[in-house]
Amino acid sequence: MDLLAASWEMKFFWLLLFTVVTCGVFYVFVHGQWYLVSSTKLFVALIVIFVGLSFFASASETAFSTAHTDVRIQEALREEFEGVAARYNDFEEVIRNVGLQNLDKHQKRKWMRVERDQRKLKRKEDSLGETSRAVYVGSFASLSVFLNIALAACLPFALVSDPGSVPLMISTPYPVVGNASLSYEWLQLDIGGQQVLIFFASAFPILVLGKVVPKEIGAIFNMFFAYRMNPVARKVAFVMGPIPKAMSWPLELLRTATAKDRD
Repeated sequence: MDLLAASWEMKFFWLLLFTVVTCGVFYVFVHGQWYLVSSTKLFVALIVIFVGLSFFASASETAFSTAHTDVRIQEALREEFEGVAARYNDFEEVIRNVGLQNLDKHQKRKWMRVERDQRKLKRKEDSLGETSRAVYVGSFASLSVFLNIALAACLPFALVSDPGSVPLMISTPYPVVGNASLSYEWLQLDIGGQQVLIFFASAFPILVLGKVVPKEIGAIFNMFFAYRMNPVARKVAFVMGPIPKAMSWPLELLRTATAKDRD
């Protein structure tokens, strides 16, 4: 019990320390320079939208990294295949009795839905297999990086065009050598500005909500991100997939070379 209590105390200490430091940094560099923001709604909306999408990308990246070994996902796939197979069996009996060409309009529509569902299920199975793991993980990793860069690129649209001259100054000692003696003078440094505001307003949300937290969420809820959201994942892989596919060959050569060195 003592070790468990000490562990929780350390976790609480680090959480409290991180919260205090983050709030202090935000107060100085973001709240203290809010006069640089021309549209609060646009500024906050950009952060929420891009960080939210980055959260989904990072969580999906982790989910697909373990999907091919997850028992629940493989069981869900098996149950879906059994359901489609049962629908096929029902139609096979009808086709044997009346023939495929003699199906009425309603029956043909149901038959087309069965075939469509089977094709979708096969694509889902392929996306969750070990051979597709690198493509999907790489696609979501690329998307996450793209979203983080896009956030920093779009935030200036919510800032004032003319920031004026209200510097955020700090004083720091500066060594001065003269007459064989060393002395110190106080140097005024401007640590503010639009670039500093953008950095601190985006860095912490991206690190915490776009990287650290979604990694754990994706591992816990991989059934949702990899299986339930699979149609979205396939669209992401279609757009971003060429990046990991293009890098697969040189990376394979690197793995082969390092494997020979180890042997």
